[in-house]
This record gives sequence, C-alpha cells and structure tokens, in this order.
Amino acid sequence: MNLAINGTCAKGCSFCFTKEDARVNHTLGEMSIEKVGELLDHFDLKGSGEEITILGGEPTQHSNFQGIVNYIISRGYKINLVSNLLFGKRTLDYIVENIRHIRWVLPNGAELNEKNRMNLFKKNYLSLYTAYANTWTFRDNARLFIAITLSSDWKERKMFEYVKWLHNELGGKLNAIRLGVDLTDTYMVNNKDLGSEITKILKFAKYNNIRIVSDCQIPPCMWEGKTKESIIENSMGFATFKV
Repeated sequence: MNLAINGTCAKGCSFCFTKEDARVNHTLGEMSIEKVGELLDHFDLKGSGEEITILGGEPTQHSNFQGIVNYIISRGYKINLVSNLLFGKRTLDYIVENIRHIRWVLPNGAELNEKNRMNLFKKNYLSLYTAYANTWTFRDNARLFIAITLSSDWKERKMFEYVKWLHNELGGKLNAIRLGVDLTDTYMVNNKDLGSEITKILKFAKYNNIRIVSDCQIPPCMWEGKTKESIIENSMGFATFKV
C-alpha cells in the first residue's frame, strides 16, 4: 500500500509534475494519523505481509512525520520510504534508530549537482547505508535504490556522466538505481540517442555491480532492432514489452 502523506516538497526538480506554487505554499494538505488508521482498517491488511510505502511530496516535511511512522510501526507493519534525503539530523537520527522497521528507502537522486545539494544528500545516504549494512545487510535486497529520471533535458544534463559522478561522490557505495523516463512527455518516442545513453548507463552499472531496475514502461522504440529479440539484446533486457 502506498500512502502519499503530504504534497509539499522543497526540492523542486525540473521535471516535477506538481505545480510549484502548490508545493511552496503548502496548499496540498497533509494526511492525519486518523486517516492513516482508517485506510489500514478499511483494507484490512493485518497478517497479509503487506508493506506500507510512505511518500509525498517529501514525506519527511510532514509536520507529524515521526508520529505517522510510529503509528504504522505500532500496527505491526514494515515500512518503505520514498524521500529526497535532504533532511536534517533530527530526522536522520530517527530513521536510523528505526531502520529495522524500514525495508528499503528510495532516494530521489535527481539534480544533486545543483544548489549544493550533494553534501547533505551524501551525508544522509552514507548514514543510511551504514545502518542497513549493520542491520538488514544487502544480501537479499539493495535497500537503497537511487531514483533517476531521464527527462526531456537528459542530453543537456549529460546523464551518463551524471551517474558516473554520483557513483564517485558516494565512494562506490551505490548498490542500485531505479532508472526511468518521463512518461508524461513524448521526447523518448523513437529516440535512439536516448536509448544509447541508457545502454551506456546499463553497461557502467553492470561493470560496477550496480543493480538497475525500473518501475515504469521503457519504450522499445528507443533501440535499434527489427525484432523483439534484437531490441532486447541492444537494450540489455531493459526495454519493456507488453501484450
């Protein structure tokens, strides 16, 4: 179950589909603990092994983020967290203290080479990396999947070089990337240059033992090939085919 507990996010990625005035002016509202309880009761998840994924906006900007997490934990659920990791020490310490209840974190890894974001992101990411190494370990799950979206300005942002930079900045402690394209636009249609860029990222990830996954469709038309098999080979199995 996904719970979008708020809509506010201070990061403001260039490709965000949430209007900036709504994010900045805090007009998107917050979910209350009572509403969380209603949803858990309504869907009767107890004993199902269901995990609760908390997202926003930026969920750690919720005025009662810790209260909501404490409540979900008290109900016996494990948590997943989608966050930009641009939070302060108090929030970091709280997450680390409760890491046994958090199966994985999906950090937003976009545009960290801007506005001096990398210093804070790196500090928080490496703290969570250490916390996972000392508790859950990485044997059966990468735990920290850095989310990167190749939006319409991917070429100007030099995404392959950006991934290499990110890997270096994190001291090689980059276990996994959740790589996607912006499906609200059409720039990827028959875009073979973009397909080549993705393939370079995939090869870099394979060489450095970085797991690459995607949670959205990856159009096959971005790769050369006249058959399904050839496109699968050229995309290293990343292109998505649906019946």
